[in-house]
Amino acid sequence: MTYVCPYCGHSFDELPRIAVRCPYCGHRMILKARPAVVKLVKAR
Repeated sequence: MTYVCPYCGHSFDELPRIAVRCPYCGHRMILKARPAVVKLVKAR
């Protein structure tokens, strides 16, 4: 999974920490990931 810095727009690979500084612009980012959700749908 790749992340994009909301300040400068550069993308980089997944980082193991939750809060990091962007290697390009230096702003602090908090990385969040949503889990994949599987919904069950009842057939009619």
